Amino acid sequence: MDQLKVFLNKIAFVTKLEKVKHEGIKSYLKDFFCYKNLFFKAIGIVFCLIVCAPLFFCIRENVLNSVTAKPEFNLGAGFSAGDNWNQGVVYTIKVIIGLLFLLIGIFSNRWYIYLPSLVVGFNGWYNVIDKCMVDVYNGTCHYNTVVDYIYLATGSSFASIANVADVFITIGICFLVLGIIYYFIVLAKEEKKIEQEPKDDTKVTETTSN
Repeated sequence: MDQLKVFLNKIAFVTKLEKVKHEGIKSYLKDFFCYKNLFFKAIGIVFCLIVCAPLFFCIRENVLNSVTAKPEFNLGAGFSAGDNWNQGVVYTIKVIIGLLFLLIGIFSNRWYIYLPSLVVGFNGWYNVIDKCMVDVYNGTCHYNTVVDYIYLATGSSFASIANVADVFITIGICFLVLGIIYYFIVLAKEEKKIEQEPKDDTKVTETTSN
């Protein structure tokens, strides 16, 4: 039973969480306002504003103005999923997901967590803005739609269609998953280091007494 408890404590990083709890908000704020985190968050925000946004909206406009383009107007929540859903539900999902990732990006103190989160959050909101705009193509108006024009896995059971924002979101999610895995590895190393500290202190005490 004791071995099971120790194992579960290691998985849940109980020792690490207790340390964080004792350090309190002061330690968090110290990391939050350090120059490194503020700089990298600014870099992430600038990248989303001057790279992702122009690419998304300029390509979108070119597609709508092109006679040869074959865009699809997606009513769903993303990657052609949820086309038949109530639009209030679709808007709510998009807004909540975009807001969630932005909050993670803003308040996280790990660069490998907040950089991809900012990319996902901003591009999620670009899709929300696109959905709010009226899309006019070949004289036809489309309401509550997102303009998609990148065809993925055409002809297969996984066929879908996306846009530039969806591409950035996918890349961001992939890096975020890798970041979370790395985060747990870092936590595990810190947990192991904390476990070894009492043993080291005991050795020092024994040496001193001798």
